[in-house]
Amino acid sequence: MGEGVGNKDRRMNKTRIKDDITVIKGVEVWMGKGGLNLLHAAGGPLLKQIKNSAESHIVLDCSTDRIYDVLKQAQQIGMMSDYHSYLITSLVVRWDFTLLPKARVCIFQDLHSVDLEEFKYGGTNITAFRLVDPEKPELQKVVREWVYGELRYGRKLDLGSAKTETALMYDAVHLFAKALHDLDSSQRIDIKPLSCDAVDTWPHGYSLINYMKIVEMQGLTGVIKFDNQGFRSNFMLDIVELSKDGLKKIGTWNSTEGVNFTRTYGEAYTQIVESLQNKTFVVTTILSSPYCMLKDSSEKLTGNAQFEGYGIDLIHEISRILGFNYTFKLVPDGRYGSLNRETKEWDGMMKELLDQKADIAIADLTITYDREQAVDFTMPFMNLGISILYRKPIKQPPNLFSFLSPLSLDVWIYMATAYLGVSVLLFILARFTPYEWQNPHPCNPEPDHLENQFTLLNCMWFAIGSLMQQGCDFLPNEYEGDSEYEGDSEYECDSEYECDSEYECDSEYEGDSEYEGDSEYEGDSEYEGDSEYECDSEYEGDSEYEGDSEYECDSEYGGDKEFSPYEWDNPHPCNEEPDVLENQFSLLNSLWFTIGSLMQQGSDIAPKAVSTRMVAGMWWFFTLIMISSYTANLAAFLTVERMDSPIESAEDLAKQTKIKYGALRGGSTAAFFRDSNFSTYQRMWSFMESARPSVFTGSNVEGVDRVVKGKGGYAFLMESTSIEYVIERNCELTQVGSLLDSKGYGIAMPPSPITSQLLEPRKNGETR
Repeated sequence: MGEGVGNKDRRMNKTRIKDDITVIKGVEVWMGKGGLNLLHAAGGPLLKQIKNSAESHIVLDCSTDRIYDVLKQAQQIGMMSDYHSYLITSLVVRWDFTLLPKARVCIFQDLHSVDLEEFKYGGTNITAFRLVDPEKPELQKVVREWVYGELRYGRKLDLGSAKTETALMYDAVHLFAKALHDLDSSQRIDIKPLSCDAVDTWPHGYSLINYMKIVEMQGLTGVIKFDNQGFRSNFMLDIVELSKDGLKKIGTWNSTEGVNFTRTYGEAYTQIVESLQNKTFVVTTILSSPYCMLKDSSEKLTGNAQFEGYGIDLIHEISRILGFNYTFKLVPDGRYGSLNRETKEWDGMMKELLDQKADIAIADLTITYDREQAVDFTMPFMNLGISILYRKPIKQPPNLFSFLSPLSLDVWIYMATAYLGVSVLLFILARFTPYEWQNPHPCNPEPDHLENQFTLLNCMWFAIGSLMQQGCDFLPNEYEGDSEYEGDSEYECDSEYECDSEYECDSEYEGDSEYEGDSEYEGDSEYEGDSEYECDSEYEGDSEYEGDSEYECDSEYGGDKEFSPYEWDNPHPCNEEPDVLENQFSLLNSLWFTIGSLMQQGSDIAPKAVSTRMVAGMWWFFTLIMISSYTANLAAFLTVERMDSPIESAEDLAKQTKIKYGALRGGSTAAFFRDSNFSTYQRMWSFMESARPSVFTGSNVEGVDRVVKGKGGYAFLMESTSIEYVIERNCELTQVGSLLDSKGYGIAMPPSPITSQLLEPRKNGETR
């Protein structure tokens, strides 16, 4: 606030006035020596000095007769605009009255000794104090008595020259008379002649003064009461303001309660809106997507028609509500506005506002402490914070072994180990159990040896078939009844290999045809006879190993019956008495069975013995869990692309020097790091300042372009809302980390009535 203090032509001490005003912190006092001699036609050097200081709040303390001259010169140099406020401290006012014959009411209007008519419509806020309330009944009564008293003597009372001192004198005389009356009532007053040249005093003088201090009465200027030191207390001043209709009372002030504004919010709002009607404001802005952009058009556009964006739409909506006009103007230097710490001067849009070359600034302009000290901001129309703009890591071409990615290398090694272990276990168990041994010659009822289907390879095949959910080409044999090969078993009389069996008659191995006869293998086949395992069969009898079976008497495995025959098959079914039996669980078959389970495809062998089936069951359960986990991880891996970024936060940036990072030169983001007390941000600011070439940019567009061309070598610090806009339009970019702070964008302007009115569209949700 700047104070314009004029000539003290009344009995006031200028030094005391200055001392009293400078008690307020941050108030600069301009004391004009020589009074209005500094404000004459030569150009008013004091007023020019005040104007150059960019101060807009002025306290004018001078006589009433000189107020008009001061305001007129201020108007001539451009200090009577919407952004200037004048507080007139003078209580010396002239009265003007109108006596209404019927109502007999006398109306007084302050400051009419000053012609304020030409200042009513300029928008300047002119405020003054009034000691005498012209609407007080006591004042109306006294004035009527004055007027009629003079009329009785044939004289007309001219109150045109009456001032506040008249009312003060009236109250002073009445106060003196009342105090003297009270003094006379309490004691006898002796009249003693005194000489002006003598040192003698009136003996009742001090008593009269004391009575004047304790007297309390209602006068024309309000309640008259004095404190112990003889100063007036508990008096009230009216606060009046100049409007289009003249001076209006907007509140009161008293020494105990302070200021009390009587004007309602509705009245103030109506007055503000009316003052904005049809006014044209200059709006300064800066090209910054998506807040202000140039329209793409085949035609040449001029004026407001050449701009578009969020800020443009926001100003248009506010103007529609408040009824003002606007003209957009790009800031000449393309800067938002930063304070030079040495010269204390602003640049960019802030300078445009302070120089009153623009009335409003709309852009992605951040509300900061320094900026709020210089201009006014509206409520934030958008909340945001600082974040990091970075280029996405370059997508690598698909790897041939990318299908292994859902599981770690350790898990794959464990899987392979489990696969081999289960396969070997099946192979070993199939060797110990007789149920996995088969006759390699089915037609030989007494083979010399049996074969086992669970070879090592078959075991592996079985395991992988389970894992892949595909099965395999053999299954574990089943043990039912007394014996799989006893009685009406698969290999008894009516068995697969009996008479009319698959191998009967003119089979592949006998007669004229490969499969001639009633059956595929009918006739004198290789498997001809009552049955492969009939009568003297290897498995006939009451018991699994009873009778003339392979394991009785003549059997290779007869006697102690220590091995089960259920996994052993005749490798030559037509040979009723094979020398050996074969077992399906060779080592290869065991591996085949295991991998068939693992891959959920199955295999061509199946365990027959209880032990091998138990191992197979446990392996199947294990593969069920692993395949389900792999499928779920694979789906997530294919759905969500994993982008390994070298930085995840501001701390990551501060810890390294390979990736350069910067911000907009002179912007609020750079100021945030410059003024921060946080060690990480201080370290980042030191890095940015010392980096060569410079990491700062002249615009956000330049910063975004530098990130794209940097290919991961540069990160740009900017507002989160702008980052969101950029990454929606450039898939190569991404936002890294969370917000570093919290702030907002606002509309900036010199002190203006429109400041409080941005809330209106926000309440209606029209600026969202």
